[in-house]
Amino acid sequence: MANKRKRSRREMSVEEAEAALLESRKTAAREALQKELTVKVPAAAVLLGLSKQHAYDLIKENAFPVPIIKLGGTFRVPSRALRELLQVQESTPEAAPKRRKSQIDAAASSAPPTP
Repeated sequence: MANKRKRSRREMSVEEAEAALLESRKTAAREALQKELTVKVPAAAVLLGLSKQHAYDLIKENAFPVPIIKLGGTFRVPSRALRELLQVQESTPEAAPKRRKSQIDAAASSAPPTP
């Protein structure tokens, strides 16, 4: 008797696997955007919806939408500039600008009363 190995069926299609991979890259890029001072160009490209090659082409043409830091042979993208471009809020309390008591009082007094 010949041993016949059963082929396991794919649990997801190629398209589903590619979508899952892209989503995991987006998640990793968002986390790096919040935690790091600079991010690598591929992470910035994912967040901007660009291919990695197109991002590097834009850098070469000095047309990347945010300033680039060149360190030796590598490029880094400042997180703050990328967050501003994407209009992403910083999520850590330390990163949020400190508000003075007078600013808080003024905001509270201008808010409409709750019913």
